[in-house]
Amino acid sequence: NRTNEGMGTVGAAREALLSRQSGGMCFDIHPRDNITYVVGTEDGTVHKYSKSQNESYVLDYKPHSEPVYRVRWSPFCPDYFLTASADWTSRLYEIEESNPLATFDSNRQDAVQDLCWSNTNASIFATATSQGHVDLWDVADQNQPRTTLELNRPLNCLVFAEQESPLLTVGDNEGDIFVVKLTGDEFERHGRSDGEQEERL
Repeated sequence: NRTNEGMGTVGAAREALLSRQSGGMCFDIHPRDNITYVVGTEDGTVHKYSKSQNESYVLDYKPHSEPVYRVRWSPFCPDYFLTASADWTSRLYEIEESNPLATFDSNRQDAVQDLCWSNTNASIFATATSQGHVDLWDVADQNQPRTTLELNRPLNCLVFAEQESPLLTVGDNEGDIFVVKLTGDEFERHGRSDGEQEERL
């Protein structure tokens, strides 16, 4: 009977612990270490987990103030990842640092629905917002985007072409898809090796 009471107490404590945790919104697996992954939650927290430790998260990153809709690892430098949030910002994190290295503000009170890294330039990424803006950022400049496209409809996803091509595909809430060709040296690879790309970032 005493054993059952103890188990009941442990079970209640475990249930209380789980009930305080926020629901997951998105996750991404480390591109080179497939036991590590990051999770964005509905309360804005970002956690790093390891498949080898299934009881709790390994590291807690400084949270956003609203839900996190997307997390994405850099394709060239796997120690860095980006987050997109309803709090109008995206952030750059380093895997072992809880504070963000940079915060990119949409400046329009506009939720960032999705983001993706360029496959031709390690320092470039794009964001899509709920009010129809696509911003192209360079991690070296967090003050303003390099380019902004206005599609004037709620956007929810985007991705760069995997080939060495400056193409960006954007999707909206109605199911329409737009393919945009980006012009400018910053959207070209110019023969840089993966090592040079990592050094650039």
